[in-house]
Amino acid sequence: MNKKNYLNRLTELLKISYQQLKDTNGRSQFGSEHIQGYMEAGLVSGVVTKNDLEITIDASYKLVFGISFKDRANIIPDSEEVLDVPTWIRRGR
Repeated sequence: MNKKNYLNRLTELLKISYQQLKDTNGRSQFGSEHIQGYMEAGLVSGVVTKNDLEITIDASYKLVFGISFKDRANIIPDSEEVLDVPTWIRRGR
């Protein structure tokens, strides 16, 4: 698998996951283990770098939520609803 195909598929998976999180107010964990494994496989096989993953995660998040993941991390929430989002997504892993 080449890098472009890998990142395209990762973007699809992340968009589905983020959209479900958005639609369920952070209660969905659609494919979290699958996505984590997919990212780890990309790193181990040398298809992508951690920076590639971070850029893709940020861009995918922005497509669904309208704000980049990095920018959202700088917002102090008014409530604990941000804690409903799984840690691996909040930390971009």
